[in-house]
Amino acid sequence: MAKQKSEAAGRKRRQRRDDFDGPWQHALERFFEPFLALLFPGIHAQIDWTQRPEFLDKALQKLRPRGRRKGVDKLVRVRWLPGELSRTGLALVLVHVEVQAQRQAGFERRMFVYHYRLFDRDEQPIVSLAVLADPSPGWRPESYTHEIGGCRLQLSFPVAKLKDLEPRWRELERTLNPFAVVVMAHLKTQATQGQPEERAHAKLALSRMLLRRGWSRDDILELYRFVDWLMALPDDLQERHEATLEREQREGDMPHLTIWERRGIEEGKKEGKKEGKKEGKKEGKKEGKKEGKKEGQLEQARRAVLRALELRFEKVPLRLKHAIGRVEELERLDDLHELAIVADSMAAFEQGLAGSAPGTKPR
Repeated sequence: MAKQKSEAAGRKRRQRRDDFDGPWQHALERFFEPFLALLFPGIHAQIDWTQRPEFLDKALQKLRPRGRRKGVDKLVRVRWLPGELSRTGLALVLVHVEVQAQRQAGFERRMFVYHYRLFDRDEQPIVSLAVLADPSPGWRPESYTHEIGGCRLQLSFPVAKLKDLEPRWRELERTLNPFAVVVMAHLKTQATQGQPEERAHAKLALSRMLLRRGWSRDDILELYRFVDWLMALPDDLQERHEATLEREQREGDMPHLTIWERRGIEEGKKEGKKEGKKEGKKEGKKEGKKEGKKEGQLEQARRAVLRALELRFEKVPLRLKHAIGRVEELERLDDLHELAIVADSMAAFEQGLAGSAPGTKPR
């Protein structure tokens, strides 16, 4: 019985920490320059790294699109090297990292919304970057396009697909770029979901690799924190992992992570969980107040779509009324209201509602 409880606790621990978000947020801020050097070398070469990047996460939170509550994104102000920019030597770099395990409809639109809101607010050059960390090889959103009445709007953005790096595994193992460990840990975490023994082997291999590199002790500790946090193991396998590392560090010439340093890593993770709970309570109160207001806005927006259709086509089929009543996003209802005004026919509107008309996306 005790063994079953321990295994259940281990499973819960693994499931909870396979979120990816917390480790990635920390890794991006700690290793921002090597992140760009590995995944976006062309952008990295344009930045003056003698000036320290400025992280603007709070400013980014205020600009998030409706419904965007979870995920990893960074907004960083850097100094751009002279040449490409004529007006100013400063540029905002928006690093938008998706670490979710599935494709996400509307991703391109969200990249566009971030881009135009940032430009409208700051009137500075924006570089929007996307890292696709999902396991679907064929999902490669690279641009958002809206076209109607002869007007065309398009945003294309550079993309790094982590899945593309799997065939270059040996190269990742040999590189001195510390962010390679982040990429490898992410790919191995995805590949070993539901396979604790395989994950334990992969975690030990990555831990050995980073401990044998010539990085600074601080970098090694931060990378070990990332690997340990992301590649969660059941308690018995975690104990075996730590015992093996301890023995190999005593017998070999690897840098030694003392028990106090490992406890510091564990305390950091606990502190992060506490902060997350605290933030969650605050958000819960806010959401409770917003929910009623939002539902009223949704109903009003649905009625506006129906009124526009009735004014143009008199009768709205019942199936369309039901479909419009199921739309739960204000932005999409705004798009549908615009489409109801300009659509040539009810059939054209219905096609747009299904997501195939220009400027609309299935969600």
